[in-house]
Formats: sequence, structure tokens, C-alpha cells
Amino acid sequence: MYSLSVIFNNNVIDRRAHGLATAAVFTYKNEMGEIEKKKYEKKTSNYVGNIKESITVDVNIAKIIELDGKWGITYMHIMFDDDGNQFVWFGSTQLNKLIPAEWENHHVFKKGKYYRYDWPDQGDKVNITATVKQHKEYNGTKQTVLTRCKLNDIIERAE
Repeated sequence: MYSLSVIFNNNVIDRRAHGLATAAVFTYKNEMGEIEKKKYEKKTSNYVGNIKESITVDVNIAKIIELDGKWGITYMHIMFDDDGNQFVWFGSTQLNKLIPAEWENHHVFKKGKYYRYDWPDQGDKVNITATVKQHKEYNGTKQTVLTRCKLNDIIERAE
């Protein structure tokens, strides 16, 4: 963050600083995710649901991390409910929902209608349905790991 502040306080970005300047967006999103995560880490996290059980819960998306692996990009979603319980979901796509669209450009055509994708972002409160895959502990925090995560609704958008 300090390096970025030095770069952007100058009138000209020198060619050696281009790499850092392009990382500004990702650095900003990472910092905002850390701030969002710290809001909920003060509360004690407990396991939610039973393994192989389907649950529907309202969660706040604290952080979405892109992990580049052997089979492409995997998105790791770190989420918290209002009680401070931590949920983690790994998916090949970001959490999204198809909603009806008015026109056809850049949209999905399905069952005779046009739809567009709606993606929640860090800080948004959403309602999801998922299956509990496992309960684990990471750095002393109890996590409920989810699978088959489906976005039902975006309850509240972050500012």
C-alpha cells in the first residue's frame, strides 16, 4: 500500500512502476476484504449444520480470492453470518445468479428468454443454499466448508 501511495502521488508513472500501478485494483480489493473480514473475526466462529446436510443461510461476503491452479482459476469465497460463523466455498466460478434481461446483447439465452449474470462483490449480504462438506479449523478459527453453493438472493449491496 505504501508503494502504491508513492506511485500515485507523483505526476508521472515511470516505466518501472507500471507493474505496481496495474496491481492497484487487486491490492485495493484485497485490503477491503481484509477490513470486511476483521469485522467478523472478533466474534467466535462455530460450526453450522451437519455434514452432508443442506443449509440456507444469510451471509456477508468478506473476501473472494482467485487461486490459479493446475485446472485453471478457482474462486475461494470467505463468508460470515451475523453470528460471526465463518463459511468457505471453493468454486470454478464466482457466486452468481441469472436474472431476466430486457435485451439480447451479451446475455444468456435460456428456455426462450434472455438472462444476465448478477455477481455479488465483497461486502455484499446474500442468501445462499449449500451443502455442508466438512467442518475444519484454520488458524484457530472454526470454518464450515460448503459445496454446491447456490445464490438465492442479494439482500444488500456494499457501498
